[in-house]
Order: sequence, then structure tokens, then C-alpha cells
Amino acid sequence: MRSAEADQYCIVAVDAAKYVNTVMICTIFGDILRGPFEFDGSKTGFRLLKKEIELMLEAFQLTRVFLGIETTVHYYEDLVRVL
Repeated sequence: MRSAEADQYCIVAVDAAKYVNTVMICTIFGDILRGPFEFDGSKTGFRLLKKEIELMLEAFQLTRVFLGIETTVHYYEDLVRVL
């Protein structure tokens, strides 16, 4: 990552699944900020994901989020639509 601001970026890596998705939040350099946790496709699940991302942004003074989703079958489609 060739950017002066790269240390302010984070990656939200999502393993999309049929019922329960798994996500991990890390720095652009691979340092894990929030270990794997699960959320489902409900409003409550997406609120949890949003809350965890916001907590990491604030706690580590991050300014930009990159979202990566493993595209398994069609399970990722709702994630893309909502996020």
C-alpha cells in the first residue's frame, strides 16, 4: 500500500455463508484489530457488524474501511446490497 495514510485504513474481511457470516477486522498491514466474530443477515446482525467497525475506527483512529467478501455461491449478495 503506497500511501502516507495507509496506517489509517482497515480491512473488514467477511466469509459469507448461508446463515451465519464470519468477519475479522484488521489493518492494511495484517494486524488483527478484532478477531473473528459471527453475525447473521438480520437487522440485528448488520447492526452488530456496523457497531464493531465503528468501535475499531474510533479505538485505532482509522479513517477508511475496505470491505472484502468471499463470494461463495450467491450468499454474499445480501451483504453487498446492504453494505
